[in-house]
Amino acid sequence: RAWWTYSSAALGGQVRAMVAQRQVSPVMPEKFTHMQANREVSLPVGVWEFVVEGLPSTYEGVQGDSDVSILMMWENLFNPAWWPNIPTGIQFNACEELSDGPGDHGASGAVLSTRWDGDAAMEWQGSVSIATPKNSHVSVSCRANVDMSSGEAAGGVWADFGADGALDATDAPNSTSYDIPKNQRGGAALAVKFTLSPGERRAVPFAIAWDLPVVQFGKPEAKWHKQHTEHYGTSGRSSLRMAVEALVQYTSWEESIESWQNSILNQGNGRHENDSEEAADGACDPEVHNNKDERNEVCALQANQDEAQASQQAGPSEDAQRPLWYKLALFNELYYLVDGGTLWGRRWFPTNTRDDKGFAYAQAPAWSEHFAILECFDYPYYNTLDVHYYGSWPLVLLWPSLERELYQL
Repeated sequence: RAWWTYSSAALGGQVRAMVAQRQVSPVMPEKFTHMQANREVSLPVGVWEFVVEGLPSTYEGVQGDSDVSILMMWENLFNPAWWPNIPTGIQFNACEELSDGPGDHGASGAVLSTRWDGDAAMEWQGSVSIATPKNSHVSVSCRANVDMSSGEAAGGVWADFGADGALDATDAPNSTSYDIPKNQRGGAALAVKFTLSPGERRAVPFAIAWDLPVVQFGKPEAKWHKQHTEHYGTSGRSSLRMAVEALVQYTSWEESIESWQNSILNQGNGRHENDSEEAADGACDPEVHNNKDERNEVCALQANQDEAQASQQAGPSEDAQRPLWYKLALFNELYYLVDGGTLWGRRWFPTNTRDDKGFAYAQAPAWSEHFAILECFDYPYYNTLDVHYYGSWPLVLLWPSLERELYQL
């Protein structure tokens, strides 16, 4: 998890609101998961929550309500111009809505993908989606035909959004479903618009999910299904459903992550696990607010850095061998398990069914699930045990079932 508070100057100095952004992804130890072990951890999803609070009416220049809009854009990267090995196919973007979701009226999303028949059978057959909840307090609009070939080309969507804070489908042909012309970089966008009274606070989450089921490396016939396909299948078209699940679950994920991190951060500093007035970076931790709707938002918006730092420095640490900066480094270095070329999935085995290149595959039995770690990108070898000996503690302590799978590979 991470967060960032935007200054008034960063927002142009004219915004009559305070804005913070929080980021959450379901990276948490097995014992802190709510569902079957590691199911949530396997989901390729992330959530950005934008928290906006109107300035009080006592501030100079604050009069009446304000209209606030937030825009999220994403480029369709299923493009041979970016990745030469992408299978040929028509790129397309589509605006879709789901009746289920965290909002009163479901969720709106934009799907970025390419066209193929059947389930995903090759790398880069899949989809990416961004989504946001719909409810009676917000207005959500979507455009699927954002030209991102250049900054000047993308100016069209900015002009549309800047006019009234919404994306107007009537102003753009094919705005809800769009086949991207060859040699063009295309994307999609979601806009959320709402009215904010002085002192009122509102949280607007966006989720992103990518459903790319197939991993292929080494020999051409070496193909694997990523672990999330056990829960969402191998079609490659489930990214929007995964994004909606993230919108439903991310608050409980964050609570689990906070419990796990606080159990480490508060060791040796005289604080209890749930006594977290200050987060690790000196910003205020909203856990102190009992109102769940105000989680993390109050502190992210109203953090008093000086007070937090003074409180954090009060009294000598009882754990001098593990100072706070060291504990933070331990958490931050876990990025390599997520973004370091790791492989978590199941091997395909030959059958009489062949793909378009003549290779034969079938889904592997359940026992073939494996987890593998890349030594590094300069030495592209998996599970080199002499190196893993030094890096095995995170798996042993946090994800022991993955450590067992690694040694079964």
